[in-house]
Amino acid sequence: MSMQISLDERLKEEFTAEVEGTPSTATRQARVHRDDDAETVDDVRGAHDGEMLYRYFGITPFHKALRAFDRRDHPVTRFPSAYLDAVVHVDDAEIWALEDGDIGYFEEQGAPRTRIEVMKWLAERPEIVGRLSDGGTDMHAHSKPGGGKTSFGMLPGVVRLMEINNETILWPLPADKTGLVEEVEILPMAPYMTLLRPKGVEISAEFVPKNPRLDKVDVDLTTPHPFRNVIEYEDPVDILENIVLRGGAYAILPDPRFRECERLTATNYVTPDEADDISEVTRLRYWDHALMAARAKADQFLHPSTVIEDEFSDLVPMNPKADASDTHQKVKSWPEVYGKARKKNHSLVSMSHSINRIDPDVLEKERWFVTMPDTDVPSSVPGISKPPVSTQFMSGKPKGTAVVWTNNRFAEVGWSNPYRTIDFRGELNIEYPGWREAMLRV
Repeated sequence: MSMQISLDERLKEEFTAEVEGTPSTATRQARVHRDDDAETVDDVRGAHDGEMLYRYFGITPFHKALRAFDRRDHPVTRFPSAYLDAVVHVDDAEIWALEDGDIGYFEEQGAPRTRIEVMKWLAERPEIVGRLSDGGTDMHAHSKPGGGKTSFGMLPGVVRLMEINNETILWPLPADKTGLVEEVEILPMAPYMTLLRPKGVEISAEFVPKNPRLDKVDVDLTTPHPFRNVIEYEDPVDILENIVLRGGAYAILPDPRFRECERLTATNYVTPDEADDISEVTRLRYWDHALMAARAKADQFLHPSTVIEDEFSDLVPMNPKADASDTHQKVKSWPEVYGKARKKNHSLVSMSHSINRIDPDVLEKERWFVTMPDTDVPSSVPGISKPPVSTQFMSGKPKGTAVVWTNNRFAEVGWSNPYRTIDFRGELNIEYPGWREAMLRV
């Protein structure tokens, strides 16, 4: 008789036991978060996360992909402003070094091997270097539900940005009005991600298998399961000044106490315990405005970073209300705040089901758009009167592909299915019990 293995044991084996001793726990970022004596990634030896991630997902290193694109005269390399400028992040000093062919500059800065190889390719092509912008960039991916925007955020987003730029990734997990973070979609990234949870806040979580014959499994989010590490934070500034590392990836749970949020954004934040009416309660999602404000104004973290914002229309909706939470002020200040963050090497990868549900002032600040299969390219967006591709360009295209376009150029890109890295079929749901109970009392 074969012995049955419980779902709980299978999950621990998949997300914990199999990861121990593998590159995800041996990288510099992983070791610093485990070593109390190490303060920076330069204090330890080993590869950076970005040097291992592309291998974990089984994709071609970017510098080799670039050379292949070159041989095929592919739009990615023929029109660098369409895609390369969005994903290759360089500052003024690095552009000068590339123009001089000085690869030694990047070696002296301690750049990972994967970034140095991309810089070598660029140094051989001054015509492309001249098209690169300094500072942060942005990409907005849109698709119908299930169209692949989250997998785009993980692979061309997280993996490539970390591999190319040794980028620090901040992925706030979107919570709804009831305090539920439903169907956490970044499980493929979990072995390489640190979960940041607000200090002193009760949080519950459970795995829900697709198979109805299997029971749900409670998850203890104070231990690294399914994430690589779990760290508590005080407020957005604490995250940026004391926790995140160069080249690390972080999934962030919002703080239902909204600590420091009013000071950072100069807007109201109302918790359920403070509200007289349920309509006054600030959406948990609006914590992200404080994180962007901290990156723009309050921290000294100048290393390239990117925030991944899924369900972007919930954060910056069209026609925001002038309500008790100052939603109108939060949304209308986003372009200015993000513009300041971008000057400090901060980038944005945002995703939505519909561009038409996003505030036009916010869209006008964005420069690159990504359209998924069987999704119409809009006839216009604020700041781009006529996209360079037809409305039906992605009709009938396979999943795992997209067209990246800006005001006058476009390029098609593709990626593999990130969910093939895990066997688990189901969902991870996270909830704030205190928030839910307080909402019932309002």
